[in-house]
Amino acid sequence: MHLTATLPVVYDTGMFFRTKKSPSGSVLQLVESYRDRAGRPRQRVVISLGAPAISDEHKPLIAKAVEKRLYGRKELFDWDYPLCES
Repeated sequence: MHLTATLPVVYDTGMFFRTKKSPSGSVLQLVESYRDRAGRPRQRVVISLGAPAISDEHKPLIAKAVEKRLYGRKELFDWDYPLCES
């Protein structure tokens, strides 16, 4: 009899920026949130950027672009396509 174990898939749920306080000042980090094999939520730092001048408006766009590039994800819809015509 041959037994095989099936490991659950690790689910990633996205990336976001956070600011961490350090003794030398604030550090902007790009963080990936995911669930481990046991289904527990986890976070890991992808990169620490120091103190760059990135506006709060651009942070989610940058995080999403990095996530798509790292994982080779494509958009479900072509957002340049007009959803409704005037």
